[in-house]
Amino acid sequence: MRRKQRTYSVRMDRVAIVLIVLLGILLLISLLFKSCSKSDTTIEDTSTTANSQQDEKVLNSLSSFEGAIERLGFVKRSYSVNDIHYGELILVNNEHEYIFDENKQADMVEVSTVKNEFYNTLSSTMMLKSSVIEPLNNMMKDFYSASSDGDMVISSAYRSMTDQDILYSQVLDNSLSENPAGFSDSHTAYSFNLAVLPQESSLMSFEDDDNSSWIVENCAKYGFIQRYPEDKKSITGISNPSYFRYVSLPHSMYMKENNLCLEEYISMLNNYKFGVKSLRYTYDEQEYMIYLFEASNSDTVEVYVPSDKEYTIFGNNVNGFIITVKL
Repeated sequence: MRRKQRTYSVRMDRVAIVLIVLLGILLLISLLFKSCSKSDTTIEDTSTTANSQQDEKVLNSLSSFEGAIERLGFVKRSYSVNDIHYGELILVNNEHEYIFDENKQADMVEVSTVKNEFYNTLSSTMMLKSSVIEPLNNMMKDFYSASSDGDMVISSAYRSMTDQDILYSQVLDNSLSENPAGFSDSHTAYSFNLAVLPQESSLMSFEDDDNSSWIVENCAKYGFIQRYPEDKKSITGISNPSYFRYVSLPHSMYMKENNLCLEEYISMLNNYKFGVKSLRYTYDEQEYMIYLFEASNSDTVEVYVPSDKEYTIFGNNVNGFIITVKL
């Protein structure tokens, strides 16, 4: 009997030890599981907090930018992205097509009905933008005062697609340079050709007039440029000294003083984007600030313009709007 009790006692001790070990293992696993769960929760919370802080920084940065712009005197104005195709500074050439819009052409006028007595037109139906007429009349009046030459005529002005298509076929036959329909600067209605028609004589070229140099030298003062000067043919693709284009002041004078054709000027203004730097230019004691605002891919473009200063805004038919501010 004593031997059996000792055997039973020994076995119970072993069972107790095994149970204690098992309980210890279960407790350890439980503690490890809780620790991992707590660690995962902490990481997730930290990530969420970091993202929230980053978003807040971005919002604060945008808010600060908007606030700084407003303090500088700028406000946002909404424009259609299609508006980049219209205005006195649009570039139309073999690479940039003119976008026809009847609403944008409603401000054209027949030159013969609004011109002054100091020049003539070859046709009574020739049309230009209304904004061109006053500076054109002023230039031709001053030209007559300086030269007593009243023989200048506008030989061509606005051309439709059909008109340009016919002309393009003719100049190809004569090995002359001209852009095809849709890509002609004459579609803009800001351009015209000059020629000379003395009384009781036949039509002469602009270059043959002894007084034509006055217009070449002084046209920029009235907002005009020679669109296709001979020394820029490698850039424009065309040489036509009699072809003039209205781009408005102060742009015409800046281009004149820096010997830039329209292609070069539009390209140069890419260096003067809003928020980076602006072009400062003074003409006739008036200082101007000029900058490019690039258009976005959306239908509406929010453009920053001055809130308390006179400005103009024109599309460039390339990538955005050119804003000119009187300071």
